[in-house]
Amino acid sequence: MIINGFYERFKPPLIAHVSTFPPTHCGIATYCSNLMKSLHHKKCKFNPLLIQVKFNKYPISDHLDRIPLFQNVKRSYFQVLDLINKLPVYCVSLQHEFKLFGGKHGKYILLLLKNLNKPLITTLHTISPNFTGKRRKIFKQIVKRSNAIIVLSNSAARILMKYYNVSISKINVIPHGVPNLPFVYPSKSNMRSKMKHEIIFISAGLLREKKGIEYAFQALAMLKPSYSNFMYFILGENHPQQDSASNYRSYLQRLAKKLNLGDNVTFIDQYLTIEEMINYIWASDICLIPYKSKEQSSSGILALFMACGRPVVSTNFQYAKDVIQKNSGIITPTEDSKAFLKGIQTILHNKELRITMMNEAYAKTKNWKWNCIAERYLKIIESLD
Repeated sequence: MIINGFYERFKPPLIAHVSTFPPTHCGIATYCSNLMKSLHHKKCKFNPLLIQVKFNKYPISDHLDRIPLFQNVKRSYFQVLDLINKLPVYCVSLQHEFKLFGGKHGKYILLLLKNLNKPLITTLHTISPNFTGKRRKIFKQIVKRSNAIIVLSNSAARILMKYYNVSISKINVIPHGVPNLPFVYPSKSNMRSKMKHEIIFISAGLLREKKGIEYAFQALAMLKPSYSNFMYFILGENHPQQDSASNYRSYLQRLAKKLNLGDNVTFIDQYLTIEEMINYIWASDICLIPYKSKEQSSSGILALFMACGRPVVSTNFQYAKDVIQKNSGIITPTEDSKAFLKGIQTILHNKELRITMMNEAYAKTKNWKWNCIAERYLKIIESLD
């Protein structure tokens, strides 16, 4: 990889961000993009060096300011390592999720980290006490190599300390960032004024089987005989890295008809901009997150729902248990449609509670704004001196 001219293109000191970025459609791409917009402002002394994970073999012809890291090409990891070590990089900020990188369990990332001669800050988006075998070994090596670790919830920090013997001095809990938004009641939403339904439910994010949407369908099918004037919007395209996502969508479409929900469910099969998604959320009354897995340690969608001031009915995955309080939403067991229905009914049938939850959810995210998150990242970066 040629580095001639990079000193002119990238002014030191640099922070090398290793991640996906837009136009890639994934939560981590969105996360890192929002983080950098707030972190690398005019007064910040650090400049960004973008190391973009590429999921195909084609070069980044339309983003000349980015260095490609080709996911499944071992040589690319060594090339990026050589580049980072030679350039005036102050530190490396790694956004980690196993499927982001090549090799089984994303082991290729270790090719980059093993001989890295710069400080490393790693944001862990997937944490579980139940990692085993090679995945556990890879995870422990990443954690050991990191000078500082960022997690998005207190429970994730506890897992690192209890199951991976990570010192508390190395761990930093920083909430998932959210945009700075005004509070808007559903009735005041421009989009809601065009809708005829009395209640609007919403789920969002890249569609795949782990979303558990079928349990929300089953709950709403039980609700319909007594309360039929609702619409359930499911926002998001199929997950690009899940081959089974298309079959899952087809299954859900058939299930909706089978459960007599054909007139109550609308699929928005596209990757929405943040502005488009916010407009849908503002138009909604209750947000539904029926995830099947209990081990998800972050959720940008949940954070956004709360930042928009909407009560959430969610299954009891790791991140949800950390951020949803009883005055801002309801947590239910996984894969239990009756319990999920009860959570919906509790909020639906008590308008005063619903309004309280809206206000409490919105207030909870006061310190989650991206500018606040960037400031906390910056303190960690500066502490590496």
